[in-house]
Amino acid sequence: SFDEAGIIVAAVEHRVKAEKSLAGKLQLKGDKYKDIFDITDLVGLRVITFYICRVPESSYNDPEHPEINKIRFEVQMRTVLQHAWANMNHDTGYKSGIGINLG
Repeated sequence: SFDEAGIIVAAVEHRVKAEKSLAGKLQLKGDKYKDIFDITDLVGLRVITFYICRVPESSYNDPEHPEINKIRFEVQMRTVLQHAWANMNHDTGYKSGIGINLG
Protein backbone atom coordinates (compact mmCIF):
# COMPACT_ATOMS: atom_id res chain seq x y z
CA SER A 1 0.00 0.00 0.00
CA PHE A 2 1.03 3.63 -0.33
CA ASP A 3 1.02 4.06 3.43
CA GLU A 4 3.40 1.14 3.87
CA ALA A 5 5.70 2.63 1.22
CA GLY A 6 5.61 6.04 2.97
CA ILE A 7 4.06 7.75 -0.05
CA ILE A 8 1.77 10.71 0.57
CA VAL A 9 -1.03 10.67 -2.00
CA ALA A 10 -2.57 14.02 -2.90
CA ALA A 11 -5.34 12.58 -5.09
CA VAL A 12 -6.44 9.55 -7.04
CA GLU A 13 -8.35 9.85 -10.31
CA HIS A 14 -9.92 7.11 -12.37
CA ARG A 15 -11.69 6.71 -15.66
CA VAL A 16 -13.23 4.15 -17.97
CA LYS A 17 -12.49 4.75 -21.65
CA ALA A 18 -15.51 6.31 -23.34
CA GLU A 19 -17.24 4.31 -26.05
CA LYS A 20 -16.48 6.99 -28.65
CA SER A 21 -12.80 7.03 -27.69
CA LEU A 22 -12.61 3.23 -27.86
CA ALA A 23 -14.29 3.22 -31.28
CA GLY A 24 -11.74 5.76 -32.55
CA LYS A 25 -8.85 3.72 -31.21
CA LEU A 26 -10.18 0.55 -32.82
CA GLN A 27 -10.69 2.36 -36.11
CA LEU A 28 -7.06 3.53 -36.13
CA LYS A 29 -5.36 0.50 -34.59
CA GLY A 30 -7.97 -2.27 -34.68
CA ASP A 31 -5.70 -4.80 -36.37
CA LYS A 32 -3.36 -4.58 -33.37
CA TYR A 33 -5.91 -6.23 -31.05
CA LYS A 34 -7.31 -9.76 -31.31
CA ASP A 35 -9.94 -9.16 -28.58
CA ILE A 36 -11.07 -6.59 -26.00
CA PHE A 37 -8.63 -7.98 -23.42
CA ASP A 38 -5.65 -6.85 -25.54
CA ILE A 39 -6.51 -3.19 -24.98
CA THR A 40 -4.42 -1.94 -22.07
CA ASP A 41 -6.22 1.31 -21.27
CA LEU A 42 -9.91 0.44 -20.96
CA VAL A 43 -9.58 1.49 -17.34
CA GLY A 44 -7.11 4.06 -16.09
CA LEU A 45 -5.98 5.12 -12.65
CA ARG A 46 -3.86 8.19 -11.90
CA VAL A 47 -2.16 8.59 -8.54
CA ILE A 48 -0.98 12.12 -7.76
CA THR A 49 1.77 12.47 -5.15
CA PHE A 50 3.76 15.33 -3.68
CA TYR A 51 7.11 13.93 -4.78
CA ILE A 52 8.53 11.49 -7.30
CA CYS A 53 8.30 7.92 -6.13
CA ARG A 54 8.42 4.40 -7.40
CA VAL A 55 5.86 1.87 -6.32
CA PRO A 56 6.72 -1.79 -6.85
CA GLU A 57 4.61 -3.46 -9.52
CA SER A 58 2.11 -5.98 -8.34
CA SER A 59 -0.64 -7.96 -9.95
CA TYR A 60 -4.26 -8.27 -9.03
CA ASN A 61 -5.64 -11.77 -9.05
CA ASP A 62 -9.07 -12.70 -7.78
CA PRO A 63 -9.74 -16.41 -8.41
CA GLU A 64 -13.50 -15.90 -8.03
CA HIS A 65 -13.63 -13.49 -11.00
CA PRO A 66 -11.48 -14.97 -13.85
CA GLU A 67 -12.98 -12.73 -16.57
CA ILE A 68 -12.26 -9.57 -14.57
CA ASN A 69 -8.66 -10.71 -14.16
CA LYS A 70 -8.24 -10.55 -17.95
CA ILE A 71 -8.96 -6.81 -18.11
CA ARG A 72 -5.72 -4.90 -18.36
CA PHE A 73 -5.46 -1.36 -17.04
CA GLU A 74 -2.93 1.39 -16.70
CA VAL A 75 -1.76 3.19 -13.58
CA GLN A 76 -0.09 6.55 -14.01
CA MET A 77 1.95 8.21 -11.27
CA ARG A 78 2.38 12.01 -11.31
CA THR A 79 3.54 14.65 -8.93
CA VAL A 80 1.19 17.53 -8.12
CA LEU A 81 3.33 19.85 -10.29
CA GLN A 82 3.34 17.44 -13.24
CA HIS A 83 -0.41 17.10 -12.93
CA ALA A 84 -0.99 20.85 -12.89
CA TRP A 85 1.25 21.38 -15.92
CA ALA A 86 -0.33 18.51 -17.88
CA ASN A 87 -3.85 19.79 -17.18
CA MET A 88 -2.99 23.35 -18.18
CA ASN A 89 -1.20 22.21 -21.33
CA HIS A 90 -4.00 19.80 -22.29
CA ASP A 91 -6.81 22.31 -21.78
CA THR A 92 -5.13 25.29 -23.43
CA GLY A 93 -3.22 23.52 -26.18
CA TYR A 94 -4.65 20.15 -27.13
CA LYS A 95 -8.36 20.83 -26.58
CA SER A 96 -8.49 24.44 -27.76
CA GLY A 97 -6.11 24.13 -30.69
CA ILE A 98 -4.36 27.32 -29.46
CA GLY A 99 -0.61 27.15 -29.02
CA ILE A 100 1.27 28.64 -26.08
CA ASN A 101 4.50 30.53 -26.74
CA LEU A 102 6.80 29.92 -23.78
CA GLY A 103 9.86 31.64 -25.08
